[in-house]
Amino acid sequence: MARVRFVSSPTGSLHVGNALTAVANRRFGEWMLLPVDDAGAARSVPGGEEAILRDLEWLAVAWDEGPVRQSEPQERYREAADPLGDRFGRTTLLREDGSATYQLARESGIPVDAVRAYLEELGCGG
Repeated sequence: MARVRFVSSPTGSLHVGNALTAVANRRFGEWMLLPVDDAGAARSVPGGEEAILRDLEWLAVAWDEGPVRQSEPQERYREAADPLGDRFGRTTLLREDGSATYQLARESGIPVDAVRAYLEELGCGG
């Protein structure tokens, strides 16, 4: 089964490129996840998520799971990071305010090869 997703940021109505991507993903996917990238709170606008959902419904794009807000599973992120301990200098996937971030901070200085090696040890590839 082809699983697809359409990730949107709650910044308001969809633009044409996002609308085409959502329609294409739904057309070619048998199952669709709808994550909402609300981790960058500064970009989110009031009513932005609702506008996107209305646009998707108007386009007849149905999803099978979601919307899943990327800011919600913060406890899961903490649980996943605990086994890492100090291995990467306490680099975190959470900002100081507790919201999630999805990239290692450039200033952390962690070599990409070290991250790849660790992922390979876990059997996650790299």
